Amino acid sequence: MSRGVLLEKKGRRGVILTHDGTFESIRLRKPEHVIIGQTIQPAHVMNRRMNSIKKIFPAVAACLSLIIALLLFFKPLQSNAVAAYISFDLNPSIEAGVNEDMRIVTVKAVNHDAKTIIGDSTDYKDMSLKAFMDQLVENVKQKDYVKQQSNIVVTAALTDDINQDKKQRYLKTISSVVNKTKQQLENMPTDAFKFVKTTMAIRNKAKQKGMSAGKYLTFLDAKKQNRQLTLEKAKTLSVAELNTPPPSNSTDPKPANKGLLAKDRQNKNESAEQTHGQKAKKSQSSNHQADSKKAATERQHHSMANDSKKGHQSSTNKQEKNKQAKDKQEKNKQEKNKQEKNKHKEKQQGKAKVTQHQGHEHRQKKGIQSPGKGQPIRVEKRGVK
Repeated sequence: MSRGVLLEKKGRRGVILTHDGTFESIRLRKPEHVIIGQTIQPAHVMNRRMNSIKKIFPAVAACLSLIIALLLFFKPLQSNAVAAYISFDLNPSIEAGVNEDMRIVTVKAVNHDAKTIIGDSTDYKDMSLKAFMDQLVENVKQKDYVKQQSNIVVTAALTDDINQDKKQRYLKTISSVVNKTKQQLENMPTDAFKFVKTTMAIRNKAKQKGMSAGKYLTFLDAKKQNRQLTLEKAKTLSVAELNTPPPSNSTDPKPANKGLLAKDRQNKNESAEQTHGQKAKKSQSSNHQADSKKAATERQHHSMANDSKKGHQSSTNKQEKNKQAKDKQEKNKQEKNKQEKNKHKEKQQGKAKVTQHQGHEHRQKKGIQSPGKGQPIRVEKRGVK
């Protein structure tokens, strides 16, 4: 920076006149006290580079603060992301959403019985999955839902919020927690407690039907054995009742009279023959109608082809007639022009004869003899007075 005389000062800002006669704006250092007219040295003035850094520093600090705030904001969101939905089905149907840390994010009572088991679902927030399952078993025992004939189905559906490479390890952890829960149910048979891995598609479909994933899968298996089972009926049944096979109704009373049975069979055979004959007649009638329709279609196509051919011939004849008429018209025009030329020529020749005759008469009046054929014409020379 150049030295100069301070001409103007306003706060820490000022204007100096340098030795080469130019004006320059400056920013004085904070502790310096100078007056107008004093020679300003470089030590009095703040470095411009430091000044620019101080201007940028607040913006940089604001950006860093925003980044930190965003990280702090998204961290709880990430921890609240559901990595798996685990359903617990006995007759109460309960579904819990857990994060990657195996902690409870959401708890939902799928049916009415489940509401008496879980109570206030917010009490389980951030509870570990193991503690939640232990508490759930204790509540079920107190409500006397676990019996000798009870069945329990635990299902797990992993979401896309968990990495693919972590899914197998995550699923093994869930299975370990479920097995520890199973050990608390001493009186329950081994085959009455099942752990099933399912998909989010099945879980979402079960949610649309108003059921948990485990009970929906049990309903689909029961439906194969009992086709009369409805979805609404299945909602009111426990898992053990759904797994119970339907009663067999295969025993039919034997007919008392074999003659009546034979007569019924004969009537059925005759009815079947009549039905077969009617079907054959109907088939023949349909074939006859199809043949008639085909023949009519062929006749229509043949007629259309003939009409098209006649139309083409008619168009050709019309073009030929038009051409002949045009040629005739052109020929008449040429003939008329020729006649007019001949008339004009004869007229010119007549005028020439009349002119020649008048000249001959004029010469006779004056006594000038017309020269004979082959004789020279005499020219009379007259002097000029």
